Amino acid sequence: MQVNQINAEQVGRIRAEQERAAMKQARHPVTLPTGSCRAVAVILANGTVVRAELAGCSSEALGKIELAAIHAASPLPPTPFGHNASITIETIAPDATPGISGQ
Repeated sequence: MQVNQINAEQVGRIRAEQERAAMKQARHPVTLPTGSCRAVAVILANGTVVRAELAGCSSEALGKIELAAIHAASPLPPTPFGHNASITIETIAPDATPGISGQ
């Protein structure tokens, strides 16, 4: 659960950056991809992400955001018992309101 929250924060940060850049280029509000995405990440005992693969996403664009967020969140919290682990991370990207912070 803690890893999902960390990843969700990274997804939010990346989506805000993408929205800001798209709005600057388009000069009007834009919408971002929405839906859900699931990925499997292999992490070392110390929390370092060594690999992440998509396991189902609503769109290719959202999948790219998910993978970027997982790698940006590395290192994650250390694994229990000091073993490497494979974990499933799920993110839901809600319907986007055009404009940064709804503006």
